[in-house]
Amino acid sequence: MEYPLLYSKLQDGDFLLLLTVAGLYLVAINICTFVIFLVDKLLASCHCRRVPEVTLLAFALVGGSAGAWLGRLTWRHKTQKKLFSILLHGIFVSHCLLLVAGVCYYCFPFSRWEKMESNVVAMSGYDL
Repeated sequence: MEYPLLYSKLQDGDFLLLLTVAGLYLVAINICTFVIFLVDKLLASCHCRRVPEVTLLAFALVGGSAGAWLGRLTWRHKTQKKLFSILLHGIFVSHCLLLVAGVCYYCFPFSRWEKMESNVVAMSGYDL
């Protein structure tokens, strides 16, 4: 089996280490984001100083979008804020698309993509 460009430059152990570290980071940032949504909800209920929306969105942006989405659903927090909802859903969808792109990059060797590209170029009549 042929592997994508990134994998071919790394040793087997390095690639597994990279996946492990990335996975642990995503788990940690999503747990932190989920807890921050809970803290903000508790602060809102006691009329204390709140976590700024930009901070909540920043945690979602750096990888915690699933935790933010689950926190929002679980705690029913920030559900009335339209702009916040739009931005949070946009971040979540972009992260899902990046995940799908990463899986496609890893699972489908480039030789197939090059064949498909050459077929498309041949059918179009244009030379890239």
